[in-house]
Amino acid sequence: MKAKKNSYASSKKKQYKEGGKSDKKVMIDAPKGYHWMDVKGRFYLMPHEGDFVPHEGASLKAPFKVITQHSK
Repeated sequence: MKAKKNSYASSKKKQYKEGGKSDKKVMIDAPKGYHWMDVKGRFYLMPHEGDFVPHEGASLKAPFKVITQHSK
């Protein structure tokens, strides 16, 4: 028996491929009072009080991919 193909995931991949994909990345500063946390390759904002204290997965800047046009 064949596994059923996930049409939602397929349509999302198609939309992404049709958009203006690029290899360009920009570094984004965290807002004042927050720092970025890298959790399994995804970035989340985390609040901190006082000065930022570096720790594993934390940074004040994070890279984000740039797209050049909206998907259709």
